[in-house]
Amino acid sequence: MINIKINLKKRLLKSIFFIVLAMLLALAGFFILQAKIIEFTLKRTPLAEPEKPIELIFVGDVMLDRGVKYMVEKHGDNDFSFPFAKIADEIKNADLAMANLESQISDKGSNVGSIYSFRAPIEAIQGLIFSGIDIVSLANNHAFDYGSQALKDSLERLIDAGISPIGAGNEYQAFSPTIKTVNSERDARYIDTRYNTRLAFFAYTDQMPVSLQAKGESFGIAVINKDNLTKIKADIELAKQLADIVVVSFHWGEEYAEEPSQS
Repeated sequence: MINIKINLKKRLLKSIFFIVLAMLLALAGFFILQAKIIEFTLKRTPLAEPEKPIELIFVGDVMLDRGVKYMVEKHGDNDFSFPFAKIADEIKNADLAMANLESQISDKGSNVGSIYSFRAPIEAIQGLIFSGIDIVSLANNHAFDYGSQALKDSLERLIDAGISPIGAGNEYQAFSPTIKTVNSERDARYIDTRYNTRLAFFAYTDQMPVSLQAKGESFGIAVINKDNLTKIKADIELAKQLADIVVVSFHWGEEYAEEPSQS
């Protein structure tokens, strides 16, 4: 009888031992699995940061001759950074800045005869460099104030200074877009090329006769009219395939008119 009781007690203790062992193993497995889940969660690819905003600044007419030149000489000690002194920092903070240049920067050519002909001295290029303006449209009614020689000279000086002229040159140059890439140069967090944005810039005017339009290798400007409107539309559509954003600048309309013309 005593042996039977001892055996039953041993079996009971053995059963309890295995039950406790099973519970401990189950508990250990739970914590190991939980740790793996936590580890997996921590290793998941983090969500991409929001894209960096792009800031574009568009300046109106820039004319560095006549009255402006006079004020630079009188108050700016002949330093053409003077007109931009209070706005240059704001312009430079933008990713890209564009203006309409109404005075060619050159010492070449001759006045075509109008009292409103503009040609800035070659020193004026330093003012544009200081301003932070990246792109200038030459497609306007003052492009040929000092003839094609001054316009061509001005275009070349702008390119040499790192400023992109648009809307002038031979036909290919005048009517093709200038493409700029805004990327992560100012912010080390955005090195990834996913944050690069391509922008295409066009410039046109209807303020000049067709005779001054760029054709073939003939130097001129991008004149827009009913005859080439279909081609210009096609150029813009193509640019949309090459760039993320397309910017089109027009210098048109009737001067001093209070309402836009029908065209």
